[in-house]
Order: sequence, then structure tokens, then C-alpha cells
Amino acid sequence: MTPDIRLLADVPEFAADTARLLAHTWPQHYGAVGAGDAVSDLVRRIRHSGLPIAVVALHGTRITGTATLSANSFGKLDDEVPWLIGLCVAPDMRGGGLASALVAAIGGIARDQGFGQVHTTTQSARGLLLRRNWQDLRTMPNQTGAHWTVMRKSLA
Repeated sequence: MTPDIRLLADVPEFAADTARLLAHTWPQHYGAVGAGDAVSDLVRRIRHSGLPIAVVALHGTRITGTATLSANSFGKLDDEVPWLIGLCVAPDMRGGGLASALVAAIGGIARDQGFGQVHTTTQSARGLLLRRNWQDLRTMPNQTGAHWTVMRKSLA
């Protein structure tokens, strides 16, 4: 089945469900003990152009994934823009190509906005991104010492 991927701006009524998916995926950041505020982050991403801009994947009336194109991310250097951030898929929907479809949607938005490349920082999606022709740029530790990979995809 082809994923139904839309701009969050086209279905803003799903922002609360998307916030719950973010909190479930990253409880250390968006959960009860985290410093992040998923609802506030998503409100800033509800737009039809510019950055940040979020997409969501719908399965009927259920949010099954999301991703955002942003001007900033952990690991950013001054000349690196834009960034794929917040890529997540509901656990029961993983392994079916939804993450790839979300990444492709973000690439399309970046291209439509005139960008020639997209960056991301990941711990867990490196294999997926390498299969989609992303390149490793560098590795870096976060504040807990975990290693992250900064990657780039040319849109040319």
C-alpha cells in the first residue's frame, strides 16, 4: 500500500496524535521527564512553505509516522542547511518502507524549496539512509557520549 503522506499543515487536527508519537519514540526528550515540548515543536512545523515544515503519514485516521525539514539540528555546522529531523514511524508500521517514503517526501520538499542537499544526524537510521544514497560526513558524541552519524544527501 502506498503511504498517505501529507504536510501537517494540511491535516493540523492530527498534531496532538503526532505529538504522542514523538513522545513515544523519544520519551527521554518529549516524555514526562524530558525537556522537549512536542506540541510546541509541532505548532512551529505547521506550514506550507519555509522551515521548519513537517509531514505526517496517515493510515486511515491514524498517524503512523512523521518527519520534518528544519534549518537546525544537533551536529549542524554553519553552512549545513536544511536538516531532516524527527523521523519516526509507529513500531507496528516499521519495516514496510514508511520511513523511506517519509525521507523521500522531505527530500522533495527540500528540492521544491530550492535546496541542493539535505543533512541529518542519526543513531538508528544510518542503514536506511545509506540505501537511499545518503553519505556519511562525520561522527560525533552527544552529551551522554552516544555516537551519532551526520549524513548528507545530494538532491541534484
